[in-house]
Amino acid sequence: MTHATLIANAGILLEINGIRFLIDGLHHSSQYPFSPVPQAMLDQMLRGEGPFRDADFLLFTHDHPDHWSPALTQAYLQANRVRRVLLPPRSKDGPAQDALTADMTARQTAIHPAATCFFTALLGSRSFRSGRRGRLRGSRSSRFGR
Repeated sequence: MTHATLIANAGILLEINGIRFLIDGLHHSSQYPFSPVPQAMLDQMLRGEGPFRDADFLLFTHDHPDHWSPALTQAYLQANRVRRVLLPPRSKDGPAQDALTADMTARQTAIHPAATCFFTALLGSRSFRSGRRGRLRGSRSSRFGR
């Protein structure tokens, strides 16, 4: 079963067969013209409550402030257990990202840097469309010979 919850901007909580992916959902900045994560939802995440508790995977597509915050990611990890975290490439916010990485290493949380490269390697140039009964069917381009 697949279920998606829009968080804000590009943030989404995606559940597929009981595995939960929190994607681009840990940010909160009013300095930019993007929708921030609602404060009540962010509080729930940082307390480890509700549907956001113990997401299996945290994924961040890139380092823009409307997709991720190293400080909020660190706060989330203090209240929740996750299986893996896929970080964007080292950003202009490098010192905060370094502190987060050190904290995750100390907690023995699996870290995968450069999430964008991971997504590209995983998906190639796959496009998805809805199939029967809401299932997703993927098609790959031929550039990888698949």
